[in-house]
Amino acid sequence: MIGTLPGLEQEESEQGDEGMVTIACLPVDDFTLFFGLDLQYDQQWILKETSLGDLSSVLSLAPAETLTLVIKKTLRTKLEENTLKSTESMESFENSIVDKEVMNVTRTSARSKQWGVTGTGSISYDDVVGANVTGSFSKSIENRHQSTREKLSETTQKSARQLKNLQKTEVGRTTESVFQAEERRVITNPYRDRSLTLNVYDIMKTFDVATQPLPPRPVAVLDITNFVMDNAFVKENGDFLATHLLDQGLAAELELALEDVTNPVNFQAQERAGEIAATAFEYLFDHANIFDFTEPDANSVDKSFSVKLSGGWGDSGLKKASDKELGEEFAAMNLLYEQYRSIKETADTELTADEKQDLIGLAIALESYVADRFEEVPERKIKKIFNEKRETEPLRRLPGFLTIVNGQLKPLLKPVEEEREAIEAVGRAEFVINRIVKHLNCHRSFYINAYLLYLWNLTGTSDFTETVRRVLVVALSSDPESPTPAEEEKISNLERLLDFGEGFINGTQFVVPLRTEEVSNPLSRVDRIVGGLTGPDQSLDFDIDLEGDDPYEVDVPADGVYIEAVDNLCHLPDVPEEGSASVEIDVEGRDSRSGKI
Repeated sequence: MIGTLPGLEQEESEQGDEGMVTIACLPVDDFTLFFGLDLQYDQQWILKETSLGDLSSVLSLAPAETLTLVIKKTLRTKLEENTLKSTESMESFENSIVDKEVMNVTRTSARSKQWGVTGTGSISYDDVVGANVTGSFSKSIENRHQSTREKLSETTQKSARQLKNLQKTEVGRTTESVFQAEERRVITNPYRDRSLTLNVYDIMKTFDVATQPLPPRPVAVLDITNFVMDNAFVKENGDFLATHLLDQGLAAELELALEDVTNPVNFQAQERAGEIAATAFEYLFDHANIFDFTEPDANSVDKSFSVKLSGGWGDSGLKKASDKELGEEFAAMNLLYEQYRSIKETADTELTADEKQDLIGLAIALESYVADRFEEVPERKIKKIFNEKRETEPLRRLPGFLTIVNGQLKPLLKPVEEEREAIEAVGRAEFVINRIVKHLNCHRSFYINAYLLYLWNLTGTSDFTETVRRVLVVALSSDPESPTPAEEEKISNLERLLDFGEGFINGTQFVVPLRTEEVSNPLSRVDRIVGGLTGPDQSLDFDIDLEGDDPYEVDVPADGVYIEAVDNLCHLPDVPEEGSASVEIDVEGRDSRSGKI
């Protein structure tokens, strides 16, 4: 790192709405934009010789036998070697292919994620120098170059050795007539008196490999070390999580959870049903005199349910209802009346969703209990109950209540149930999403790296470029939403030095080379534009001479195989010639004789 521009380093605590930095609409909590040098290396692979490798298979052919060989070569992507309880794992990755054997070595270098392959077949190893600008800056680069060169050479040779273990050659007999993605050879034993042995060898290629450093390339590096991973992140990145979640159990639950949480829940049915239930109970218990009787006392619901207010048991509503075979129904209505009053007394100005749900339940419970019983009461007894002088006002209002429940409330029960199930599904989905968010934050470093690489594979440089531009605006503007003309010119001049098209991702870092076509030392230009890269006695002018490696040999297995045919020293005696056979002919009246046919 050569230097960090003033204001180009932001932690979560410093973030404000006006200075928000995002990548693909994802808020970035913690980032740094700094400048440095990118060390690159070219490897030249020169084919030296081709030789025989390990013996892969041995086959035998009987005399005059014709055999079809199927030769299949595979390159395994993972190898585990258990030695003293230690395990070594390797993984491969894709890259542009110029020469297969050379690229195979590159693919097996799983421990280094900084390999790159140019279109001409050169292999480069990118490494951003992490040195401060001091008087010994050139020495710092030389030290980093030496360690990088040794690491590159060691990785190349180790990968070539491991490739021998990764490659597998299979040779088998077959009588099938159709083959796919395989190499077929038909071999006939030309000898009729002896067997033939086939030795199948792998073919090895020996290369001279030379590693040479390229001139250090000045770069800008955006290091994204943290971004927001919350419920919104999970809901908006289902595809990424489905393929990258470490917990397979959570991955299995994720798809269903996202389906449930993205389906909108319409609360109109439950809202309407609650209003209807409240209206029905107001009609049944609250209104003072709905029939406009001349004697108001007989229209009091409170007096009907109270033995004391009605003047004693003999004049009470419960006694009159019992006499007319509706005592149980009246008692049930009395209980629901107390529950209704309890809900009304604890409710605020408007009923909550839970309180409305309680009223719906009370209304359905009362209707299901009294409806059939009420219809079974003889008409003459109903007439006496409806007498305005009797304390049975709740029973007089009951038909209207049942009409509202049956005609308006019950048709809404199915939509209400569907809404309830949807709400429960959303609750379960949110529970799963909360668990995933907790899991993501427990493994934050892994998922930050994985998501940035995922985003790079989807969009290339575009999203990262926009983020760098936003960082420049936030850092170099007094008001990021409205930069001054001078600030806009400074930002524009700095952007022109950045070659976004050549940018690449390196872990959590987006590395952007600086243009050197028109400016010999772009880092000095950056320092002149914004200042802050160097101290009073420091300079960005440096001349570094980096040495390359001496060539070394690398053996790599090739695609082909070598088949060696060895005839058996043991010969069969008295083998007839091809196309002839000995027979005996018995002719009547003559001696047996031998002949040829």
